[in-house]
Amino acid sequence: MVAFLGFAIQAAATGKGPLSNAAAFLSDPSNNILKTLSS
Repeated sequence: MVAFLGFAIQAAATGKGPLSNAAAFLSDPSNNILKTLSS
């Protein structure tokens, strides 16, 4: 149940689902984490 809540919040915040967000992160992890930390 908690995981579903996380999926729902993630979809509302990013407009994408968990699998597409994971694929985007895995394509370039170091660049994506730096973008996240700098915002």
